[in-house]
Amino acid sequence: MKNIAKTAALAWRYLWSRPLAAALNLLLLTLGLAAITLVLLVSTQLDQAFERDLDGIDLVVGAKGSPLQLILAGVFHIDVPTGNIPLQEVQDLQSNPLVSQVIPLSLGDSYQGFRIVGTTPDYPAHYRAELAQGALWQQPMDAVLGATVARSVVQPGREGEPLVGATFVGTHGLGAGGHAHGDHPYRVSGVLAPCGCVLDRLILTSTESVWLVHETATADDPEDLEILKQEREVTVALVRYRTPLAAVSLPRAINANTSMQAAAPAIEVTRLLRLLGVGADVLRAFGGVLLAVAALSVFIALWNAVRERRFDLAMLRMLGAPRAAWPGWCCARHCGWRPWPAPWACCWATAWRTRWAGRCRRRGCCRSPGPCGCPKRPGCPCWRAWWLRWRPCCRPCRLTAPMWPTCWCSLDRYVFCCPLISPERNHHEKTVDGFVPGPLAADQRCSLGPGPL
Repeated sequence: MKNIAKTAALAWRYLWSRPLAAALNLLLLTLGLAAITLVLLVSTQLDQAFERDLDGIDLVVGAKGSPLQLILAGVFHIDVPTGNIPLQEVQDLQSNPLVSQVIPLSLGDSYQGFRIVGTTPDYPAHYRAELAQGALWQQPMDAVLGATVARSVVQPGREGEPLVGATFVGTHGLGAGGHAHGDHPYRVSGVLAPCGCVLDRLILTSTESVWLVHETATADDPEDLEILKQEREVTVALVRYRTPLAAVSLPRAINANTSMQAAAPAIEVTRLLRLLGVGADVLRAFGGVLLAVAALSVFIALWNAVRERRFDLAMLRMLGAPRAAWPGWCCARHCGWRPWPAPWACCWATAWRTRWAGRCRRRGCCRSPGPCGCPKRPGCPCWRAWWLRWRPCCRPCRLTAPMWPTCWCSLDRYVFCCPLISPERNHHEKTVDGFVPGPLAADQRCSLGPGPL
């Protein structure tokens, strides 16, 4: 812990001495990571939302128009519907032997921007929604609020009060500012628990409630009201197949023989994702460029730091710093404030060393003696590392190799050469794991000065 504290202190002082460079690298890394993270999160959220909201819906039937608009309005409730379809045709579709279930939806009104959807109890059951308060509608003009709607309509200071029994008035249209249906207020009968699906932002009621509000507002006399009841319509119908073979024949039959249009959610959502994928690819490429520039700046900073601090590192090594001190110091200075490159670099280095070690064991080069008589060959790839161009072959040489300055002796090994030490003592005399190298011969001594890296 003491060595770690010292390394952290040295790294902090180094960063503090170069605030502009550190801030620039941090800014580049932050922008690159933010761009890529944003794209990944948005893509993941879109995929999960599409998969969750389309679960169990094989076909969407509505008025003729744009198939994509029909999917967005009938399933995701983020677009304007293409129109209404006769209720009788929906009932005929429900009696088709290829159809397992039909869920009608009636749209047209909203409350504070949240859509009021007239449907059957099968719609919340399809998404396996549960009630947090109250119960489902039992009669016309009862409504069930989604979790997001319930949080939004609560007045400030009344968050803890139950919403069951409260009344509200819907407005005509799917946006704010429409005509209010003041003669037919809705009563809240229940509140749904959060389900993470489209039901969270909807107000559910019975289909009869939507018919009652619009028929009363449109009819001028009882005869017109009776005609409207006979010509009732719904907006869309969500269809589930009884057999997979229905996907081949049923959409074509609906489009050709009825006034309705059938849209397959899988096809339309794939087309939508392909349209959105262009912008996502551009943002992902931009984030990749930022990360590449940041990685290049980090590499240049590390390279310059090693070259500038080689004499300091040699002195630390001479004073007893372990062999991994200077790589740890450099990584702490340049990667300590960037948490993500350090684990990546460690994993990469471990995989690299494991790969080369396995190759060396297969070749048998680790069992061959080197030119200095050591059991390790100097050119063995397993003794190379990405932070050194060359690693020596024998143990004393490996222990002294990270020291600076160094020289290359006649026996192909690194020996620490310090200007403060005479040539006669120009060798490593420190006992390391019980090994004490003897004095070097005259032809084995090295000249002063830095050796090759």
